[in-house]
Amino acid sequence: MDQGTKDWDAGYIKYEVVAREIVANKGYTQENGRLYVYDAKGAGHNEWYWQQRVKIPLKFLLSKSAIEGAGIEDITMEYEPSFYSQAIYDLSGHKYSLSDLEYLPNGIYINNGKKFIK
Repeated sequence: MDQGTKDWDAGYIKYEVVAREIVANKGYTQENGRLYVYDAKGAGHNEWYWQQRVKIPLKFLLSKSAIEGAGIEDITMEYEPSFYSQAIYDLSGHKYSLSDLEYLPNGIYINNGKKFIK
């Protein structure tokens, strides 16, 4: 949770206290790593202020401890996408099938909107 103390945010401070109590009662606390609270002293409620501190919530959201604190043990994908999941084209627009991959002549090719060189 992020709270500034200037402009619009100054008017929300009393509600922020209540919101923090509600989430704590639901089991989201800083102590267990499931909540991060940041009071941005002197900051207002607009994009300019948010961009100054966006790295703070991103570090929390993308950290290993945040994932573990949320009860997530592991992140896996049921479907592992392949780079070669669609047709392959050369620069002249000739389409190759995936079975031709081994026999492609040296050159520049496009697959899934990305260029690669063989």
